[in-house]
Amino acid sequence: MPARAPITLPITKVRDVIGIDIEPSEMVRILTQLGFDVEQQSDSLICKPPSYRFDMSIREDLIEEIARIYGL
Repeated sequence: MPARAPITLPITKVRDVIGIDIEPSEMVRILTQLGFDVEQQSDSLICKPPSYRFDMSIREDLIEEIARIYGL
């Protein structure tokens, strides 16, 4: 499988799009459970999608996954 490029996800962008305050640790937990390698750097999450998730390429894809698993 080809290597996947990391996606930078600003934490404030998640809150702006979803409209609720989700803790960064909860975002990391959700994405990790979905198979992403996640590293938190100050106000952003650096997310590397699993090789089989070809549908993950932009930050909005990640926001959608967070909202879906969070229960929105």
